[in-house]
Amino acid sequence: MALLRPMLLLACGVMLAGCTFASPYRSVAGQAAEPGETRVVALTHAVLDPATRREFDRRTEAIFNVLGQQPGIVGYSVRRQFFGNEVWTMTTWRDEASRARFVASQMHRDGIAAGGGAVRLGRFARIEVPAAETPISWSRALALLETATAY
Repeated sequence: MALLRPMLLLACGVMLAGCTFASPYRSVAGQAAEPGETRVVALTHAVLDPATRREFDRRTEAIFNVLGQQPGIVGYSVRRQFFGNEVWTMTTWRDEASRARFVASQMHRDGIAAGGGAVRLGRFARIEVPAAETPISWSRALALLETATAY
């Protein structure tokens, strides 16, 4: 019995390491689409260095706290491992110009500069979809990221 308890705890930890959770997709008010309009969905996946990820997490949280105020944002979500070092983001934009302005913004550039050192492996995918198909599912997002080039 004494050996069983540590083995059960280890088994639970191993099982939970692969488990993930996603924040609810947050739709931004006032971004309704006209019939036939499209949206740009930007996806990221990062495998982080556990020793240096604190600043990455802090910057990601700060950006997500104000993301809903960015011009052209339609909605967003973040997905993380319970006990692990992987994180995914999904943002939906009215158009490519809105997404590009955000990526070029000082806030985003500062976040990348401060937290980017924790990224051991990163993937990025961007697709255009009919507005009626947004938000896309996380299963679709993950499939798209599987075929994306790593950076």
